[in-house]
Amino acid sequence: MKINKYLIGLAVAILGGFTSCNTDVEGEYYTTQLDNISFETKSKSVVVSVDETSVVVPIRITRSNTNNAYSVSYTSVPSANASGIFSDDANGSVSFEAGQGAATINVTASNLEKEVIYADTLILSQTAVESADTITKNQIVKAVVTVQREGDWILIGTGTFTDNFWFEGTGDVEIYANELNPNQFRVKNPWESVIRGLGYDPAEELDGNQTPNLTLTIMQPGNTLGDVTITQKDLVYFSSSNTGYFHSSYEADVWIHHPSLFGSLSTEDKWLHNKVLDYKADGTPGRIQLAPYYYMDGVGGWNNTQKDNIVIIDFPGYEPKDFTIEFDYAGILTDPEGNIFATGELELGPDATTVKAAIVDQDADAGAVADAIASGDLEGVDITNGNIMIPMPEGLSGKLLLVIVVLDGDEVKNYAATKFEWYGGAKNPWESLGVGYFVDDLINPLFGYSVAEYGNVYEVEIKESTEIAGLYSIVKMFAPVATDFNQSTANIEDVLVHAENPNAVYIPLQPLGLTIGSNGPFSISTDAGELVEKYGFDAVYAQLPDIFGKLQDGVFTFPILEEESSSGSMIQYQLWAIMDGAHYFGGKSGNFTIVLPSAAASVQKKMKSRAVAASFARRLHGFYGVKNNVIKSNIHVHRVITDNAEQMR
Repeated sequence: MKINKYLIGLAVAILGGFTSCNTDVEGEYYTTQLDNISFETKSKSVVVSVDETSVVVPIRITRSNTNNAYSVSYTSVPSANASGIFSDDANGSVSFEAGQGAATINVTASNLEKEVIYADTLILSQTAVESADTITKNQIVKAVVTVQREGDWILIGTGTFTDNFWFEGTGDVEIYANELNPNQFRVKNPWESVIRGLGYDPAEELDGNQTPNLTLTIMQPGNTLGDVTITQKDLVYFSSSNTGYFHSSYEADVWIHHPSLFGSLSTEDKWLHNKVLDYKADGTPGRIQLAPYYYMDGVGGWNNTQKDNIVIIDFPGYEPKDFTIEFDYAGILTDPEGNIFATGELELGPDATTVKAAIVDQDADAGAVADAIASGDLEGVDITNGNIMIPMPEGLSGKLLLVIVVLDGDEVKNYAATKFEWYGGAKNPWESLGVGYFVDDLINPLFGYSVAEYGNVYEVEIKESTEIAGLYSIVKMFAPVATDFNQSTANIEDVLVHAENPNAVYIPLQPLGLTIGSNGPFSISTDAGELVEKYGFDAVYAQLPDIFGKLQDGVFTFPILEEESSSGSMIQYQLWAIMDGAHYFGGKSGNFTIVLPSAAASVQKKMKSRAVAASFARRLHGFYGVKNNVIKSNIHVHRVITDNAEQMR
């Protein structure tokens, strides 16, 4: 059985030729493109095997004006430690014949010592630059060649390599340490190991181009990566690696790259998800996490650089600690003395011994709250397994966030957050209308579970605003969908539906709080909702009244619209599921519907019957046992410009 990995939220942008600069070693980057003469690459970094002491690095010079024969001179400036290391075959001058647009300088580096970084800077001479037609004066053109010979790699044992995004599997791998660099490690054949761990033959699933070794470098404050000086501890740089998976739809191999190779991700704050998660007792790494950009050269890819748990590497002898947090919020309790508590049932992993909790405003960032508790800037309440009671902070009410954090000293090991509402005796801005229903023609179909086959009808609580007539809140709307996919419901959001004008219903762009496997977080919107946010309700309704939904007899319906997909075909849809900036068509079968508790009894009865049938269909088809939560639909449009497919710098 062939592994079939479907396209996940790829915003495709066909690129022209692009330059990738390897930042395995330190280097300086220069603007190289001139109107006439330029280096094709502004830098090249080469890592040489420990068995080799020399290497030849080809550097191409190109020109746009090829009408006449022309010669350009250059100088070679080696780094202070590279005297006698570099030579080249052009001897300071490159000649072009009439009609010739490119030439090559072969730079040779010899007598390389282990783990020493050598650099050679090629500079087009100022005289040549100034005399060339249309060239801007005083613009320096440079190319930097850096070469490093590896140290010997010493086997330290067998660990595991887990890819939670592309292959969704784990394999046993040999891990090596560099003899001369205690912060550098190598994972042997990671992609083949994952394929074997899934029970498949790498020779059948991979195209043979997979990178045999993945090199990891642990960075500490003061280290440099490119032109950035590291300030955070335990960050990890990893070498680019070809997974060996050939994507037949785009005729390209899927690679993983460190975010530093992309222009918009070239700052340290974008690298923080690549880090050492835990050390062993002897001070060597225990678990490392990578957050790669999965990329297809010249096409685009999947930006996972700001996510956790994408690639996990466990080192030999590491025994993972269990800092898990499972919390079920129960509600608000007032004791006989009038003290008010948020309550719930807490289950902790055996290694979670120091645990604190705090209640803050719902707009707060849970990670920042956890850090504040760890540093002592925010006081947390000590809690443990079982029923917990967290005192409500004085003067705090409305939409709140309960944050639970597991600490090891002043280090955050894990945290969880639950949203809830409490109005402290003030008037609740929402009135519960009771149980209604909705037909999910949005998320389920993305994973191949159609309304026609599975029903996809769910019971939900629905509230109406006591302050704005016609504004509805579908309480934790996609919680039952998350449950079907065996995902946490802790962060599921309420979904607002605007029906102030029942003939002009819209859903604004808003998060669902839903993730499925490594997919998400998802958001929802209708066309009308996104346009109203940009241009205002009156302008949109006056010009495009047909894109709005309607509320009639307690039933929300949404019009069937049509748009061209990224594949060029015309697709019908009602609304959008948005993930990582990519818009997926929702309501393609025209079934997305919301039914209020006030709908006619006959309608309620029919929807309840459909909900029961949908639940039965899932059990009948073994839906609850689903493991590979992989998006089946690769049809989406580029209504929102994203950086998911961007040029590497």
